[in-house]
Amino acid sequence: MPKLSINNRHLAYGVDVDHIFWVQQAILRRIDVRGSLDEQLILDILVDCLIDPLVSSGTYTRDAVYGSTDANDSAPVMLERRLSERIDIYGESNIRDDFSLVYEELRAVLDVAGDKFVKHVVSRSSGGRYPRYFQAVFLAFWELIVRGGMRVAARSEAALKLRDIGTARGPLNIPGGGGDWTAEDKRKNIDVVKGAIRDAFESDPGSRRDAAQFGLASHLERILQNSVTEQSLFELKQGLLNLGATREFDEGSWEKILRSITAIANAGPDNTGYLVIGVADSEKDVQRIRQLDGIEPVKSRSSRFDVVA
Repeated sequence: MPKLSINNRHLAYGVDVDHIFWVQQAILRRIDVRGSLDEQLILDILVDCLIDPLVSSGTYTRDAVYGSTDANDSAPVMLERRLSERIDIYGESNIRDDFSLVYEELRAVLDVAGDKFVKHVVSRSSGGRYPRYFQAVFLAFWELIVRGGMRVAARSEAALKLRDIGTARGPLNIPGGGGDWTAEDKRKNIDVVKGAIRDAFESDPGSRRDAAQFGLASHLERILQNSVTEQSLFELKQGLLNLGATREFDEGSWEKILRSITAIANAGPDNTGYLVIGVADSEKDVQRIRQLDGIEPVKSRSSRFDVVA
């Protein structure tokens, strides 16, 4: 549990709250993540991804989709049923893949922007809470990529189109405070974002689920994070060459890889394991690779591992 717990800046173990996407991008505050508001935001987004036309975002809708409302109230029962049917038709794995794809594309655009989401989009500093702005932007990306069969053609242009879109002088008009976010107001703001960024997209003739094409870094991040607690199903190797001066093929390491693969396979048919080559979990190895190859390793988003190949 200490390895998975969200810590504060004074502790040397666990998941650093400042490295979590929502806090890193100033969309939510540290206290919000500790209170699971990130899970609430993802639920709101998923409902919008799956239910068309949109429904309001708020406590009533969340309770309805979880079946936590009055059984005699037909409206939430119908909403829960619609969502369940949509999940069955769409497929859980397809939902997960498409959500990850849109998330990854949006993160790539933010990386190009070179600033936090809130600073870039809303032109405000950290310390507040801006989930509805992110929800509107995410849904715009979702509708263009997943429903529209498009892809980001120019990330720098998409980043430019998003700059200051949520400021007082920008076209977004998202209400603050609590309460429900109505479907009508949400629809209007999603369409504003879509109109602003559409020129940065192009028709996608290929498969949206081509992992080699899109390179979902978030999938690798999940593998690396899970390797901390499920070590029997995950194996990380810095490479296939030894760290000597000649950098020859490492027969000993290869034998260990084969044994690791065998052990993962023997975990049973219901388990899925991963072998990742090119990631170092030893600072000593990182320093040696830097010295031998003259490359600067890239920190994973969690800052726990170093990508060296």
